[in-house]
Amino acid sequence: MRANIERPRVLIVEDEGLVAMDIAQCLAETCEVTGIADSSTEAVAQAADKRPDVVLMDIHIRGLLDGIGTAALLQEQFDVPIVYLTAHGDSDTTARARRTNPFGYLLKPFKQVDLVSSVRIAVARHQGVLELRNRERILATTLRSIGEAVLLTDGTGRVTSVNPAAEELLGATARDVAGKNAEALFSLKSQASGLAIPSPVGQVLDTRTKAQLDAAVLTRLDGGERPVCGSAAPILDGELCVGSVLVFRDMTEAMKLQRELEFAARMTSLGVLAAGIAHEINNPLTFILANLDDSIRELDNTTDASEELTQWLREAKGGAQRIATIVGGLRSFSRREENDTLVDLDEVLEWAVVITTHRWGHRAKVMRELDAIPRVQGNASRLRQVFVNLLTNAADAIVAAPARLGLIGLRSYTDAEGFAVIAVSDNGDGIPEAERARIFEPFFTTKRAGAGLGLGLSICHGIVTACGGTLNVTSVVGKGTTFTVRLPPPKKTEAVPTAGLHAVPDTAALTLARRRVLVVDDDDMVRLAMARVLQSHHDVIAVATVDEALTTLAERRVDVVLCDLMMPGRSGIDLYRTVAASHPALLERVAFVTGGAVTPVAMEFLSTVNPPRLDKPFTAASLLALIESLALRS
Repeated sequence: MRANIERPRVLIVEDEGLVAMDIAQCLAETCEVTGIADSSTEAVAQAADKRPDVVLMDIHIRGLLDGIGTAALLQEQFDVPIVYLTAHGDSDTTARARRTNPFGYLLKPFKQVDLVSSVRIAVARHQGVLELRNRERILATTLRSIGEAVLLTDGTGRVTSVNPAAEELLGATARDVAGKNAEALFSLKSQASGLAIPSPVGQVLDTRTKAQLDAAVLTRLDGGERPVCGSAAPILDGELCVGSVLVFRDMTEAMKLQRELEFAARMTSLGVLAAGIAHEINNPLTFILANLDDSIRELDNTTDASEELTQWLREAKGGAQRIATIVGGLRSFSRREENDTLVDLDEVLEWAVVITTHRWGHRAKVMRELDAIPRVQGNASRLRQVFVNLLTNAADAIVAAPARLGLIGLRSYTDAEGFAVIAVSDNGDGIPEAERARIFEPFFTTKRAGAGLGLGLSICHGIVTACGGTLNVTSVVGKGTTFTVRLPPPKKTEAVPTAGLHAVPDTAALTLARRRVLVVDDDDMVRLAMARVLQSHHDVIAVATVDEALTTLAERRVDVVLCDLMMPGRSGIDLYRTVAASHPALLERVAFVTGGAVTPVAMEFLSTVNPPRLDKPFTAASLLALIESLALRS
């Protein structure tokens, strides 16, 4: 309750009745006397009951405690200001009274005006003390709650106060640093140059001006380092500099986030690059495979064909198909926006082995022990990333242990709960226990500077966890390491097919009615290869542009349209939209034969419209099967 300074409530503690009555009479006009107590016990009881704004305390009173002892008790229990009244002004009594921090001291006899003034001054001063305490509590709460580290010093640079964030930054408690010179608690250096930076405390105290600290590294007494930025400012009392306030912001998390954003941007750029490479390779690869198929078929139908030549062509086709597998993985890697699908982990593992062969092929052998495992719900490109990273790490571990024959183990099986389990192991040097505890932390790496960001395993852990699985590590120093991925079976019984990877029936099982097929592709070689594959089964019209295709549609009936997605000028998307407007009955028989979607617009179109699609490179069987399935929609 806030005191009424104009008419304060006063408790009189005086064991001489006449004196007490005289004091009460003097205060009657200006104050409210809550009561008169003649002993310490009575004083405590009345203070508890009436809660006065001020106590007039005679030093010499009856009871177990004298006035000074009673005053100390009242201050402790009720935080009430005390004004002493005494006829004795000896130095010993005064010294005892001073230790209780009284708000006034009157020698008997005193004048009425002095008594009233002392009461009002005591109440006003106490009110100021309470307000100061409240402000200090607010300030202390604020300092405790803010994330920045705050150090307060006196005018000599010695620490007077620190908040919890500063304790964490300095690695020391407030008690440990209190009274110590701030400059002795830490050192600073530039993040860019590594050169020492003078403490801003001394600069601020000397110049009485603010100082800014940008991109620095703070080194603690225990040798730990933190990236920081901050500022320092003087605490002025008029013209006098009585201290300084130093504020540090720990930039560890901010720099971590920045590096993660940079990594994500690089991964996005890599995805765009991968999509572009896949698109550019798939077009020539399409007609290479088509020509190889045609050549092999012609030789098979020739009685005097060279078996050696046929074998060469089959080997060339095998090499081209291997390229197609690698490029298909690159294209899938770039599709980070795709929805989850049912992923064939056997295909993922095989691609990961192929794509990492250059890392281990000359110094290690992969030992496969692959049992049947279920498909899993997830993103194929991200799961490829997991196993590429694990195989790469295994190869790097073997490099670090050149004295042994390098062995990389790749084991898969289904556990008792139906989970797919894949273990990637190596016989490298192993990982010490202290490092294993941090191995999935972002930016933690044991590789040399520049050999990695320390994000790979952290990202892998996140991908596996997002699939509802686990990624664990076991390691024995000197023997090797095993990373085990455990992924749950899909919750849904029906697969969500991945575009371009449908099972295609053999052409021998198809009843192929002759159709009129419009092929639209700007690549001359691809267009000719497609026409050559189709012309023995269908009537083919092959054009290079969307405008030519629209002209054909306006003039002739067409059963099926096969269109490239990405073309100069008007794209396959433009053709699709025009057909939707002018030939709606044909729309469900328009399919895209594409080397990949390399623009955001194309990616969004494929994910939202989800038209029939066949990815390049393709086989003759898959192309013919696509046409048959589309024609049956009419």
